[in-house]
Amino acid sequence: MNSKVYKIISMLIIFVVGIALGAVGYHYYKTEVPENRAELNILTPYQGYGACHPKIVYMPNGLNGYKYWMAYTPYPKHNSRFENPVIAVSNDLVHWQPHPESKNTILDDGSYERNPKIYNSDTHLLYNPDTNKLECWWRHVNESTKKIIIYRRTSEDGVHWTKKEAVLESEDLHKLDWVSPAIVYENGIYRIWYVNNAAVWYTESSDLKNYKAPVKMEINYGEGIKPWHLDVEKTTNGYDMIFVGYKVGAKNHYHMPLYYTNSKDGLTNWSDAKVILSERKGDNYWDNAGLYRSALLQVGDTFHIIYTGWDNKENVGLGHVQGKDLFNLK
Repeated sequence: MNSKVYKIISMLIIFVVGIALGAVGYHYYKTEVPENRAELNILTPYQGYGACHPKIVYMPNGLNGYKYWMAYTPYPKHNSRFENPVIAVSNDLVHWQPHPESKNTILDDGSYERNPKIYNSDTHLLYNPDTNKLECWWRHVNESTKKIIIYRRTSEDGVHWTKKEAVLESEDLHKLDWVSPAIVYENGIYRIWYVNNAAVWYTESSDLKNYKAPVKMEINYGEGIKPWHLDVEKTTNGYDMIFVGYKVGAKNHYHMPLYYTNSKDGLTNWSDAKVILSERKGDNYWDNAGLYRSALLQVGDTFHIIYTGWDNKENVGLGHVQGKDLFNLK
């Protein structure tokens, strides 16, 4: 067998195996949330559970029939093939579904790439009152080239979305990353908090072309704790930040609790970070191996957190807690 024929046969084998594994992966996740998991039952466009990276927008008068809009990424079994930005709607923060008028809620479907080093993560959703549009942001990662791109798409009705556009870019994620960007739009300014090199940073822009020099936030995260995925929301407290944190020297980002800190202006005098939500201990809990990117929302005098959790078998899902006080969530 000459080298040319051998190469062709090898490529065919790789192609067939890739298709087979893809089919197995899809079939494996084609299941609804087991009843005993007691998490939010969110069936993703891939016909399985595993929602992650939530961010919620509340529309008091509703938008296209729904008061709550969420961006998230499917992340079943920590499989980045399915990690793409998705939109869901609800009127009670418990029952979620794709908008009935939407034929495709996936805003960037990179699953066909079958490359675990290329994925779309860290979704964020906001409402821009100046344009009267929803904006979905997400972080596109190429670990092979080390390039990071923050993309954005906008929509007036939550169903029809503009083409994606790059609003932030980094040529080397080890020098500059945009982990879990949290954006608050106010007074014509996009205020952006994000994690880079194990610290929270801030920048802002009015046109998403020219940005102020990044400023490192001075936050006491706690002894031996490094921040990871975060969210920031403007509330009656000022600027509330929630983030998951991992211990220095940890081999992975498991067993992370959710921390809270507050600043009146979103820049200075951040309060000492304190734990407000932790994983539950016990084999029967779906969130017994740690928490991840979570979303904070205030409606009236009630705070809501839609949080990501997973179990010790890498099953991923979302939960909902609420309360008048962020330190007494039920």
